[in-house]
Amino acid sequence: MSHPIFSSDQNCWNPLWLLVLVLHFDDETFQNFASFRHFVSLVFLLRDITLPLQSFHLKCSNTSGIQPQDINGFVHAAAQRGIESLNLEMSCMVTLPRSILHCKTLVVHRLKGLRVNDISHVVVEFPLLKTLHMSNVTIERFKYLFELLSGCPIIEELQADDLSVQNVEWLFRKEKSVLAKKFLSLLPNMIRASITKSPSYLTNVVPILCAEAQVLRAEFVRIILWL
Repeated sequence: MSHPIFSSDQNCWNPLWLLVLVLHFDDETFQNFASFRHFVSLVFLLRDITLPLQSFHLKCSNTSGIQPQDINGFVHAAAQRGIESLNLEMSCMVTLPRSILHCKTLVVHRLKGLRVNDISHVVVEFPLLKTLHMSNVTIERFKYLFELLSGCPIIEELQADDLSVQNVEWLFRKEKSVLAKKFLSLLPNMIRASITKSPSYLTNVVPILCAEAQVLRAEFVRIILWL
């Protein structure tokens, strides 16, 4: 028996699809990004802002017409509803929305095809985040990676695939002992760290961050850089 798409409450008919707790948007079936933008915006506009949102998955394959402010607006709308799981999947290097960096309700965060620019003046707060996956992500400066991870005090799983960091001079200027003293056990609850298809310096730094983790399963596949 099929489920009704409308429910009756005190003689008022309400569309049930506006009550779902999981939203998954994919622009692949839309003619252009403008129509996709209108559709996603309309869903958030019609949906009760007081209704919590468990999961929000945004996949953008049509690069024509994508504007960073659109992605930022969608993420901000999801954050306002207490989002627990956020999956951003971009086909081009869209800048990571700053509005998500202080989302205190996130438990699972997955990023693909994004760029992390200057976050030095942004407070990164992920007090509940336990899982962070990054695929094909570019970080402008190495210290932004540390700032991003420092905002995840109870993270248990870190997965990075094809992660690249630009302007790594900051890392190489620091002596290993200085790094160890400043960032030792930054991630004390880490259970599993997987770094694949990424430069070797990333696999050298992660053990320092997780040095005092009680249980750590590390899987590192390095890319050797020839200078």
